[in-house]
Amino acid sequence: MAKSTTAKYLACHDFDSCNSCQEDRCYISQRYMEGSMWQAVIVDELVWVGGFSSRSDEIEGVLKTFGFRFPVGCQTKETGLFITQKENGIMGLGRHRSTVMAYMLSAGRVTQNLFTLCFAGDGGEVVFGGVDYGHHTSDVGYTPLLDDNSAFYPVHVKRLGVNGAPLDIDESTLNSGRGIIVDSGTTDTFFDAKGKRSFMKAFKEAAGREYSESRMELSEDELAALPVISVVLSGMSGNGSDDVQLDIPASKYLTPDNNGYYYGNFHFSERSGGGKMRQIVSAVVVPA
Repeated sequence: MAKSTTAKYLACHDFDSCNSCQEDRCYISQRYMEGSMWQAVIVDELVWVGGFSSRSDEIEGVLKTFGFRFPVGCQTKETGLFITQKENGIMGLGRHRSTVMAYMLSAGRVTQNLFTLCFAGDGGEVVFGGVDYGHHTSDVGYTPLLDDNSAFYPVHVKRLGVNGAPLDIDESTLNSGRGIIVDSGTTDTFFDAKGKRSFMKAFKEAAGREYSESRMELSEDELAALPVISVVLSGMSGNGSDDVQLDIPASKYLTPDNNGYYYGNFHFSERSGGGKMRQIVSAVVVPA
């Protein structure tokens, strides 16, 4: 706070998502299933999205043209992966009025309630207010969002496959319970536990070895020879003519450690139906 000339603390009555209040300052916090947590005090700050395009750019001009007031959580405590990983913060992109996207739209910095995420080995990219098709190497496929009132991004999965062969998992089972959401904040991909037996059987038949979430010892050639997992999402037409098929190689559904082992990121563990997809989606274009 002392290094900013534009930040100010938000009083508790100025922000509607406070978890607690101390000295009339708003605090928020979040815990995650893998054990990490963070706590932060809410600060109203003048921010912008992007970097400098040239050395001649001056901060005043950038803020005047692109800046907008935004409530930022300044972390006062963090545990777990927020300490050890390179990324030590989270920018929420849910369908909520407190997100960067919502504030940019309200401030007139973008004209469309739309953003694009691209996950890549070199860091990826996020575009606010539209789609930069110049960065795509193939046509973009679209799947509809199922619930306009949801704070998440629910989608419909029609089927799963291993090396092109459909798994014996009923479509209604895949999408049961809470349904399936695309979640950029979830490290792994999760589906209904009822599909595990079919997946494990198909994987072993295709790979000649068991799939493991805990540890797989693989050479580079063995990794490359493992089967492709496919996820088919409903297309916009609804008649199957434009369904979106995501083909995921083993290098994308297995994570290596420093000892030469790989860990499966594809889980059939949801007991109440539905699931979450993250690492299988290389690019996401969504209306916020």
